[in-house]
Amino acid sequence: MKKFIFTVVAAVTLSACSPSSGETYLDEFEKLENDLSQLAEQAEVCFSEIEATMDKYDHLNPSNQEDFDNLFSEAEQQRYNEIEDNVEEQLKKLRDIFDREC
Repeated sequence: MKKFIFTVVAAVTLSACSPSSGETYLDEFEKLENDLSQLAEQAEVCFSEIEATMDKYDHLNPSNQEDFDNLFSEAEQQRYNEIEDNVEEQLKKLRDIFDREC
């Protein structure tokens, strides 16, 4: 469970793979949101699927970004906040349906 909580925390603070712009970052972050949404639509999901999805987007972690604090314009920051909220929502849904045993 600790690993799952860590994964959730990491997901909430995600970003993009050495993006050249905030837009590039946001496009990748949105892909994570979509992948998590697809998993959350299932009746049950294996924890390993969630973990694999999070690993796929590990490059988005802000700690991997040289200048994350200055990456976004004001409009891009609003979009980031919206995507981040949606990612959090999907992770809450996944927490309720994941199966560690499959």
